[in-house]
Amino acid sequence: MKMNKKQLFVVWAGIIAIVLMGIFPPMMVQLESSKAFRGYDFIVPNVRSLTVIDFTRLLTQWIIVLALMTGLLITFQNKSD
Repeated sequence: MKMNKKQLFVVWAGIIAIVLMGIFPPMMVQLESSKAFRGYDFIVPNVRSLTVIDFTRLLTQWIIVLALMTGLLITFQNKSD
């Protein structure tokens, strides 16, 4: 399958978005009895901090990007039929 320029752009934009989400993941703060969303932060382990990566939110973001990429790839498909 050969991709046109629009599809190639969508693939690379999606890859860049997924990588950036992995470098700056959503973080949670572990409180005494619960967790609270802390925002997005650079993925550098800090052993003194009580922050952890919110993997559920990160996975949800990745799935949304992949679904959007799939839709755009189908939309920009060459209609040579």
